[in-house]
Amino acid sequence: MKRNIGNFFWGATMHLAMSPFMPTAFLRRSLMKIIGVNIPESSYVVAGTIIGSNLVRIGERVGINSYCFLDGAADLILEDNVRLGSQVTIITGTHDIEANVLRRDLSKGTIAKPVRIKRGTWIAARVTILPGVIIGEGCVVGAGSVVTRNLAPNGLYAGCPARLIRPLPLDESDRTRASILS
Repeated sequence: MKRNIGNFFWGATMHLAMSPFMPTAFLRRSLMKIIGVNIPESSYVVAGTIIGSNLVRIGERVGINSYCFLDGAADLILEDNVRLGSQVTIITGTHDIEANVLRRDLSKGTIAKPVRIKRGTWIAARVTILPGVIIGEGCVVGAGSVVTRNLAPNGLYAGCPARLIRPLPLDESDRTRASILS
């Protein structure tokens, strides 16, 4: 019973905080803090986003666009300067599919695997990130991609599953060199 009340309180507070009718980011941030989700003042979460638990950790200058879903069955870390486009889905929980009985009986429990998105990464609209993934620093993941495995730093990835399209420049001199070569 106590757990059901806690789940109800979490859900009610989350839906109120993420309602399109919530007038200010300050009120949204304050409501999130009540349920244990700390959003730094330099970061923002747009209305319609669902954050599944206080296992979701948000760094400085993080931008989370509208209608994202951040599962939170395991640690989900968004490091500093990460951007999520609209309708990004990040899943940290899954089920065992090896034993036939488990495929039919989902009450056997969730397998939780953490997800980490390293600093300076941009995840475009409608990307899905699956459990256990680490996305390297400075990546860009193209719209509609499905990330099924770790991504190396400073790369442009796209597709289903997401694949390296090309490396990205590390600094201004790399950018100049890349434009000369293309």
